[in-house]
Amino acid sequence: MNAVFNWYMLMIQVALTLLPAGVLVVLAAVLWVSVHRVPEETVEIVVSAGEEQRVLGPGTHVLSPTGVQTYRIDPEAMVYEAPSGSLPVPNELRDEVSRVVNEEL
Repeated sequence: MNAVFNWYMLMIQVALTLLPAGVLVVLAAVLWVSVHRVPEETVEIVVSAGEEQRVLGPGTHVLSPTGVQTYRIDPEAMVYEAPSGSLPVPNELRDEVSRVVNEEL
């Protein structure tokens, strides 16, 4: 009886030791897939659920790990290349694209 009790206590201690480590690994993995790097002299648009959300300038950004895609913008033509072809940047985001491009200079 005492050996069985000791075995269960050992298993509980192992579980309580590994659980926080597992949680940390999962959090690190979520952070890893959430970080998006935009190269210098590049502007990208964030598309979520088929809607253009915002513009990203050069640097490191944290995005939702699911359902978000980014595409490079050609700031001169104000279009971005999506899998379906060239799409125009929405009017409400054009000022933001211009601002990001001007900040790079």
